[in-house]
Amino acid sequence: MRTLGDIFVPIIPVIAATGLFLGMKGCLFNDNVLSLFGANSSMIPDYIVTLVNVLTETAFAFLPAIICWSAYKVFGGTPVIGMVIGLMLVSPILPNAYSVADPNSGIEAVKAFGGIPIVGCQGSVLTAILTALIGAGLEKKLRKIMPNALDLIMTPFIVMLGTFLVTIL
Repeated sequence: MRTLGDIFVPIIPVIAATGLFLGMKGCLFNDNVLSLFGANSSMIPDYIVTLVNVLTETAFAFLPAIICWSAYKVFGGTPVIGMVIGLMLVSPILPNAYSVADPNSGIEAVKAFGGIPIVGCQGSVLTAILTALIGAGLEKKLRKIMPNALDLIMTPFIVMLGTFLVTIL
């Protein structure tokens, strides 16, 4: 339990701030509230809607990356490697897991190596933690055996490639 606390405590402020933004959005974009001022939600300019959506959706869209960063730190790896691997898990290049699950979306998983379905890991908390555990463990082992001349480049390369492939497949 201590490990989970160590992973999640650093990201609580971001989640709380996003929750406040969501609450503000719910109040400010509510037609009942807007009607008090003689307005409605269709009168809100598109750029305001876009800016508010960035504030309310970014932390949750990239939650696996944030968790992976924090968990990497807890498991003794280099946090920036964890962040990049976490971002790979939710890369817009991969089919969105939610869209693939929706039969009406028309979006299908990418098939690799004879039919293994590959999708993004949007919203996957456990996947992010396990990815960080695997990656940080691999990184620590590689740092012990990698020659100093190669460590700076080859360790992150091998860790990022290996961890991503193990996680996504």
